[in-house]
Amino acid sequence: MLHIFETFRSFTFQLFRVPALFAAFVLLICLTAAQLTLAQTYSQNIFEFPGSKFSPLAKVSDSSGSLANNNLTAKPVALPATLVVDDDGVCPGATFSTINAAVAAASPGDTIQVCAGTYNESVNVNKTLTILGAQSGVDARTRTGATGTESVINSTGTPGFDVGFNVTADGVVINGFTVQDGATLGIYLLGASSGYQILNNIIQNNTFGLYLNSSGAQQTIVRNNAFRTNNLPGSASGDGIYSDQSARVLVDANSFTGHAADSMIFLGTQSNITVSGNQLTSDNKSMVFLSTNGLVITRNTITTPLDEAIELDGGNNNVLINCNTIVGSPFNGISVENPHDVGPNTDVRINNNNIQGNVVAGLEVTSIGYTGTLNAENNYWGSPSGPMIASNPGGTGDKIIDLNSVVDYMPFLTTLSSCAPTPTPTPTPTPTPQTCTPTTTVSEGNLFPGGIVSFGVSSGPGSVTIDHVEAGTG
Repeated sequence: MLHIFETFRSFTFQLFRVPALFAAFVLLICLTAAQLTLAQTYSQNIFEFPGSKFSPLAKVSDSSGSLANNNLTAKPVALPATLVVDDDGVCPGATFSTINAAVAAASPGDTIQVCAGTYNESVNVNKTLTILGAQSGVDARTRTGATGTESVINSTGTPGFDVGFNVTADGVVINGFTVQDGATLGIYLLGASSGYQILNNIIQNNTFGLYLNSSGAQQTIVRNNAFRTNNLPGSASGDGIYSDQSARVLVDANSFTGHAADSMIFLGTQSNITVSGNQLTSDNKSMVFLSTNGLVITRNTITTPLDEAIELDGGNNNVLINCNTIVGSPFNGISVENPHDVGPNTDVRINNNNIQGNVVAGLEVTSIGYTGTLNAENNYWGSPSGPMIASNPGGTGDKIIDLNSVVDYMPFLTTLSSCAPTPTPTPTPTPTPQTCTPTTTVSEGNLFPGGIVSFGVSSGPGSVTIDHVEAGTG
């Protein structure tokens, strides 16, 4: 049998001109000899010869002649195509004026190139496609969104489900758009699929930005996006990213600002979530997690949230928070708690972070928020003397609130963590000189020669200079 198999493989085949676009022909060769049937599939790409009028031809031969009795079939398989969309038809090669029309015409694996313009539609993506906006490959965090440079999706979906992109197929890529005005949300990802890539998009002024769901069969990546002020009224309003059914997700190198609720919130049963290299500024809460397993939060920069920076809200297990910079919360830098009674957090490690300038505490662990010993070693707490806690007399850094004495914070760093982003110093505001010009109007007859005009000036800290008093004539 080995001899027959080797003889079968030692064939050569010739494929000749085809009259269409690039094609692939699949050759299925079946060998029948006595009571033995052996089948194998081979593929060979054939490139177009311009102007060819020949029909495809395939020939199989082998030196031993043992393939004299064989069956041969050839089936063309189309290569991926690129479809071009332009709202005003100016873009070269454009054959569609709406993205939905291009999606309907495309085959799985195709690419849709969307030229700069404004697209008033809610795009339904139900097949594996790569959809590229005018700013594909350009980091959204560096873009201004200047008119005429962006492919802008102004969602016009149905009431109750008004979304920019509604994605329900595996492996869809959305790259280089501005997605805005979704009265339900900006981009929806179906939880039963996976392998999404959401890249280089400005996602702004929706009710919430991204409904991030994934089955976990393939990793989903959210990278180089700018999430801005997604605060339209509605369910989950004020969230940059909202997720309640995710697995194998990477949220990397995005920016978040101006959200009335949370930069990102992960609820429900979630697993294998990595949040890395993001910048989160002036949102309400920066990160909220509930019932995750296998959570990594690393190399993020969180500055001046309006509430808590990182909140573990119960039921989280196997959590690593390392190499982050967490600065300027008016409440807690990190909270480990259980406000929803889903169970305490377990196996949390908080290491090599810069935690400083957080008003209430750098770290608070509530009485029902954690089980076990919480490893919080090797963090910089904003002072070489370490955190402020009774067990560290003289510590002047951010406070640790540890009601059940579960936090192991020693040793602590006496200088900034080398793996965390360097904190940007909060500038001391320069007082703006205020010019005060009080005017007193005195009518004729009320002021005699040599009289005195009296008036008061109220000011804050500092001095008041009165250059001169204008006296009228009469």
